[in-house]
Amino acid sequence: EDYFFGKCFNAMEVDALNSSHPVSTPVENPAQIREMFDDVSYEKICPTDGTQTMDGFCSRSQHSSSTSHWRQEVVDVKTMMNTWTLQKGFPLITITVSGRNVHMKQEHYMKGSERFPETGYLWHVPLTFITSKSDSVQRFLLKTKTDVLILPEAVQWIKFNVGMNGYYIVHYADDGWASLSGLLKEAHTTISSNDRASLINNAFQLVSIEKLSIEKALDL
Repeated sequence: EDYFFGKCFNAMEVDALNSSHPVSTPVENPAQIREMFDDVSYEKICPTDGTQTMDGFCSRSQHSSSTSHWRQEVVDVKTMMNTWTLQKGFPLITITVSGRNVHMKQEHYMKGSERFPETGYLWHVPLTFITSKSDSVQRFLLKTKTDVLILPEAVQWIKFNVGMNGYYIVHYADDGWASLSGLLKEAHTTISSNDRASLINNAFQLVSIEKLSIEKALDL
């Protein structure tokens, strides 16, 4: 798991730069071919568990008996994958919880002077999450810039990207980070070591783009 985490985090560091490139890119000469074989090309699809690939998400969401916020629709896997292979970078998902309502927003995560450029990129993001009320992995496919899901009941905390199996970063707005910090201090084994590692990684990635204060990151 440490090996896969390292590979995934390395790929995201490169892919967060404006100089990154899509996984699938037209090439015109041998030199460009060599340039394409970097961390982004090799490691962008980096689940720690083979069952968590895009197609695995689709099949499990449609047939699993677990609770799911999957919309009843036919999944166009090609269209979904194109959003990941034909666009550079990856999304930052901002989560804002208000009672039972979970507001989600995606934007292009980018480091440097052109943070959050208006590239118009939208990903089909297979979100997974657990809550203080249920440790069953729940799923939601985010295809638009913003969306809202409604939980069965209000929760104390919510953790997205279960097991760090998704290629995205999560920001918990309002009291979201404080709730997760409290969880880690009081009962850190409630969530897996993978989830704890992803929280710390995401927090410091957000510090680097001034979305989160260093004090909140160090409080985890």
